[in-house]
Amino acid sequence: MSITNALINLLSRLSLLIVIMYMILTLYNTRSLFIKLIKSHNAILLGILGAIFGIIGTYLGIWYKGAIINYRDVGVIFTSLIGGFPSAFIAGGIASAHRLFLGGISAIPCAIGTFLSGIIAASIHYLTHGNPSIITIFFTASFAETVHLAIARYMIFPESLAIDITHKIFIPMVVVNTFGVTLLATMFKNFEWQMQLVSKITTNWFISIFEELIGTINTKNSEQNISKICQIIAQNSPVDGVFVTSQNSIISKYPEDLNLEIDYKKSIKSKKILKFFKNGTWYIVFPITIGDDTAGTLIFSSKDKMKEVHIFFGKKIVHILSLVFSIQKAVIEAKLAKEAQLREFTSKLSPHFLFNTLSTVRYFSNVEPKKSVECIDKLSELLRYIYERKDKLTTLESEINAIENYLGIMKMRYPEILEYKINCPKIDVKIPPFIFQPVIENAIKYGRKNNKIKIEISCHINEDRLRIEIRDHGPGIDKITMGTGLKLVSERLKLIYNNQASLLFENSNGLKVIFDLPAR
Repeated sequence: MSITNALINLLSRLSLLIVIMYMILTLYNTRSLFIKLIKSHNAILLGILGAIFGIIGTYLGIWYKGAIINYRDVGVIFTSLIGGFPSAFIAGGIASAHRLFLGGISAIPCAIGTFLSGIIAASIHYLTHGNPSIITIFFTASFAETVHLAIARYMIFPESLAIDITHKIFIPMVVVNTFGVTLLATMFKNFEWQMQLVSKITTNWFISIFEELIGTINTKNSEQNISKICQIIAQNSPVDGVFVTSQNSIISKYPEDLNLEIDYKKSIKSKKILKFFKNGTWYIVFPITIGDDTAGTLIFSSKDKMKEVHIFFGKKIVHILSLVFSIQKAVIEAKLAKEAQLREFTSKLSPHFLFNTLSTVRYFSNVEPKKSVECIDKLSELLRYIYERKDKLTTLESEINAIENYLGIMKMRYPEILEYKINCPKIDVKIPPFIFQPVIENAIKYGRKNNKIKIEISCHINEDRLRIEIRDHGPGIDKITMGTGLKLVSERLKLIYNNQASLLFENSNGLKVIFDLPAR
């Protein structure tokens, strides 16, 4: 076998595998999962993925005098560059063990070479803080493969056979493995760039629509709200028409002269996003869920085939659309709730906080699209908790999660100023909802010292008493006035616990607010 034939055969086999991967990854959901896996740096999953690719690279190799001309190291090097040493041990260990199992005169040196290739790649991961450039990846793969073949050269006996094998396989293996690793890395970075671009575009659409939607929350006429929503979406996105349906009928559409010619109820039954093409029109149907129920659908229609940007955009719109519906329902119910004072209080604070947060999201959409999506997700979770809460009591864990979302958003707004630490183990107790929010807001407003805001939250339980401490490092209680929020919290605690709970204030290098509650 000539060097040229070996190179062509190995390249063709690798190319076939990568083409299959590329075709699979052109699907939006598959590509999203792939990018999430890579960016999560989950060492175990990445190591297993590298091992599988390595085993395939061995099986698709070419036997030559007891050795295998292969591209096993592609998967091991690629995943080790991303996942570091843990991935290198897993991918390199499994792929090397598999090579030993197959046997042959090169089994031991090739197993050692593959494992060392992973270690070399993991070292580069460490030196580049997990973000190597394409050029670095190229030279890393070349060097790792050269080391691999050098080991084979000096461990295969007799020496004449070692020289013959390494002479024939050196160029094919170095070229193919380097090409494979570099191509995978380039493909990943290209997919990542595409996803960031989609995220940035859809985030800008989303913000424009969200700003309009917020203004419809307090409107009494729900059908008018939905009609307005359809119009806002159609005018701020690249679709020809928008429909919103209930489970059984069309509630609203824009433009008004559109006809819906598909069975959207299939999406309601399956709770899945579905695509249709009928009479020259493309449709995407998104189920709108509120809790565990599917309340209806959002439908996009277009004469042009819709792409992944429309799916990404639609998911975000449905997310906020279901939230808007929930908020409208909660606002109506709040008027009859026994804790109407609380609802009035949160409704006064929410718009101010919302629009400040939207300004933050708009800023990040231009400079860091990923952070803008993260901010929107935190905001959505926080609003859902505030407006969908019906019970008088909630779990401590839920309340802490809401505060983490709130502080996470504020941290994005004030990254150099705000620092916070939460130390609350999982404690199975229930407390009144929204009791921490005014205290946290108070700490952010008044707790600044040396242009820093430091907030610490801790939870402890002692027999039948629950103690929650929220501490800042500001000027202390002498310069703090108990505002409406703190007064309301204090009154609620007395009312709910029949004077068996207390809200205490202490000066302790700042202000420490202590909740002393019955544990139940």
